Amino acid sequence: MAQLLAEFYLREGERIEALGLQQGSKEEQQEEERSRVRYLQFLDDPRTFMHANSEEGYRALSDDAYTVLAPELPKMPELAPKTSGGGGEGDEETHMVRLMQQTGLQKDAIRRLRVKNLVTRRVVNQTRLGKVASMYYLTIAGNGDGLLGIGEGKSTEPEDGRRQSIMNAIRNMKPVVRYEDRTIYGEVEGKVGAVELKLSARPPGKQRAHIHQSFV
Repeated sequence: MAQLLAEFYLREGERIEALGLQQGSKEEQQEEERSRVRYLQFLDDPRTFMHANSEEGYRALSDDAYTVLAPELPKMPELAPKTSGGGGEGDEETHMVRLMQQTGLQKDAIRRLRVKNLVTRRVVNQTRLGKVASMYYLTIAGNGDGLLGIGEGKSTEPEDGRRQSIMNAIRNMKPVVRYEDRTIYGEVEGKVGAVELKLSARPPGKQRAHIHQSFV
């Protein structure tokens, strides 16, 4: 055993000397540390002190399985990120479940809502990466029984923007007080930007003279 250790130290000394490192330098200290690690591996390997009387025994000793050194950790394949599939049937079902939780309405009630797109236009945003084009949608939704909502949506994908506006319109539905379930009370005036809107109560038979579909 002493002879084996002496041979190991002799080989390591010759190897470090052949590198031509400056004595006392940081590189020499790092190389000596690596040499200590190799020395511990040399002692831990049972093949260092074991001998065989046959060729088969030496082949067995040369096998890496005959060692007390811990094997390398197995390389695990990288797991691909999970994606929703983008606009599939499962994605639509997820949006429907979320909408049911937020509004408290059942699926059949949501499907019976009246939805109409009022405004569709292409918009361009100037960013540091250049001009990014997207589609803007303005949608109203109602149940024809006193609930009315309006929603906006914008996305680079037209279908996503349209779905956003519909979902927002349904979420924003508010009750509208109606007189005899057919018209509003009194007169209502509003102004948004340059648009002035005036709503007036109408007598029976005239409230839908120019409306092909009622949302409230």
